[in-house]
Amino acid sequence: MHGLDKFHVTNLIRIENLVAINQKWKQSENELAPKKINLIACCFDKKMKNLNKNFAQKKNSI
Repeated sequence: MHGLDKFHVTNLIRIENLVAINQKWKQSENELAPKKINLIACCFDKKMKNLNKNFAQKKNSI
């Protein structure tokens, strides 16, 4: 195999596998990113609604 010994061939296969794993990881990160953003936005909305509700209650009690 192109004058490479078994050690180098094994290392090349490992590197190719790591590259493939890394690409799959990046792809899954890209797919998950919108979900993460939606989750953060949803939590933020709930907190803001609670803050507004609390503020309105305090304003009415004064």
